[in-house]
Amino acid sequence: MIRIALADDHAIIRDGIRALLSGEDDLQVVAEASNGRQLLALLPTVTVDVVLLDINMPDMDGYETLQRLRNDYPRCTCSCCPC
Repeated sequence: MIRIALADDHAIIRDGIRALLSGEDDLQVVAEASNGRQLLALLPTVTVDVVLLDINMPDMDGYETLQRLRNDYPRCTCSCCPC
């Protein structure tokens, strides 16, 4: 089972992604956040394999969140850039 965290400031987008992923037996959305700060607060409480991260979010955008993820979780890799 691949555990996924969604981070997007639009609930309708999170709902749509969750609905699309719910049809897959090996994927499970285990956390949702409306900005980077919420995501970073959730991560210590849940096991996540993949983070789907929106770039344009209020409070802490995707770029800053990605940097914090790379600093706080150095064993984590991303597919968007050559970390």
